[in-house]
Amino acid sequence: MENSEVGTTKSEWAARWADLKYTLYLLRKNPLVMAGIFMTFFFIALMFLANYIVDPKLANPAGYPEFGGNYPFQRSYVWSKGNIINWGPGIHLYEGPEFFLLGTDGWGRDLLKMIVLAIPVDIENAIIITLGAAAFGTLLGALAGYVGGVIDEVVLRITDIFLSIPYLILALVFATMFGRTIETLRFSILLVFWPTYVRLMRGQILSEKEKSYVEALKALGAGHARVLFGHIIPNSIYPVLVQATLDFGSVVLTFSALMFLGFSPSPSLPELGNLASDGYFHIFDAPWLMMFSGLTMLLIALAFNLLGDGLRDVLDPRIRR
Repeated sequence: MENSEVGTTKSEWAARWADLKYTLYLLRKNPLVMAGIFMTFFFIALMFLANYIVDPKLANPAGYPEFGGNYPFQRSYVWSKGNIINWGPGIHLYEGPEFFLLGTDGWGRDLLKMIVLAIPVDIENAIIITLGAAAFGTLLGALAGYVGGVIDEVVLRITDIFLSIPYLILALVFATMFGRTIETLRFSILLVFWPTYVRLMRGQILSEKEKSYVEALKALGAGHARVLFGHIIPNSIYPVLVQATLDFGSVVLTFSALMFLGFSPSPSLPELGNLASDGYFHIFDAPWLMMFSGLTMLLIALAFNLLGDGLRDVLDPRIRR
């Protein structure tokens, strides 16, 4: 008896190891997905290490000598003399001991350091917003699909209302209503992204609840809560994980767009949209602000979109066959 149990355990571990190797094979065979994975790990690592790489006190414009005590009235866009790119006449060239690889922002702060400090702000907020929207939408969609009837109809009609309005316009409306704080901006964007998960999870639940194992669980006396939360949702969650990864880049861009449009709680906050907004009126004499901040947003969104493509390849049973 003991030998059979040991044999079963070994066979289970062998099957799991084979499945893991096949998963790694699916990821490795797509170089774009591998690039997305490495980029994602890089940005996540930078999120945790940013405050060790760059002193967060440098985000305070009053600590920069270029202002000469005139903060926030004196502006100081600077590009280091001797950089590879020469932006042409009218550029403020800096010949001092420091070297600003990406130039400075309007507060005279090193733009590269500000981007390093801005990445954790954007990624942290995107994680909170995406997880909140996915959790709320998944719960609501699961209840609507499992219970059906009036609850399903009410949830669908509310979802349709949210989906009928362009998400950026809706986010602008909510941000205007709730005010200019990080918390209200998070809530505003969360209200925009949850309906997608309702539709996705509802469709998964409608398909999953008709399977034979659900009927077997009910016949054995399992309650509705156990059936739904213990079995149906775990078996239906994979498309939600893929969607959340794909939405992550959109959340970063939406959050930065609101900051760019003037909903930042502070004009000196190191955040990618805020940095780009600082350079909006100086696009011809200090183009590096919008260029490098926008490129960083693009790379973050691209990294998580490629990661989402990889998860879809791994979790889609049609591809794994």
